[in-house]
Amino acid sequence: MIDDGTVVMAGGTIQWCGPTSDLPAGFDADIRQVPLILPGLVDVHCHGGVGHTFSADVDGARLAAGHHAAQGATSVLASLVSAPSQVLLEQIAVLRDLVQDGTLAGLHLEGPFITASMCGAQDPAAIIDGDPALLQQWLEAGRGTVRSLTLAPETPHFAELVQLCREHGVVPSLGHTDATASRTREALGCVDGGVGGPWSATHLFNRMPRWATARPGPLRSCCRPPKSRPGRWCWN
Repeated sequence: MIDDGTVVMAGGTIQWCGPTSDLPAGFDADIRQVPLILPGLVDVHCHGGVGHTFSADVDGARLAAGHHAAQGATSVLASLVSAPSQVLLEQIAVLRDLVQDGTLAGLHLEGPFITASMCGAQDPAAIIDGDPALLQQWLEAGRGTVRSLTLAPETPHFAELVQLCREHGVVPSLGHTDATASRTREALGCVDGGVGGPWSATHLFNRMPRWATARPGPLRSCCRPPKSRPGRWCWN
């Protein structure tokens, strides 16, 4: 926290920042006073805004992204809920252009390889078993714009799905799951030797077994990652 600070900008690049009393000589800047400067907010789980969801509606998606940008979220992942494969392909094909032009930071597939009993607001009819071939199609359709995938540890082909994520630069995120702590540890241990890349958890504590029960879920595994994986977890 700097009470009286200066940020020197040139061509959209920060040239210097620090206490005003330490401002080096030679900066001829157009000084503008603002009450507070904060880093841009990053939203890795967002389904839309101002009456629009992120979907195949490109105009609505632009309005939603613009709203969040105006509120200080400089990077937003567009989250897509579980849906039939063709619907996801259509949504990905539209939204990937918004990622490529900088409107969005990437796409987040929240399902459909999750658990129906933990579907929450998602359509249980759209939830399916893990299918590496389908995921491959979606990732190829995204052309590098899919950045996150929510999946349940108990879904079939979990290890193969995570391997595809690693190959395409996608962060696997545990969520909408009824897996026990031991099942989660077993699933993670079968992937990458446990140290192959970052992991995330989707809306931690929500739509997964409670912590204080005789049958603790992924929380017991996620919140105490092995020492071999320091700093490789984030929650959204």
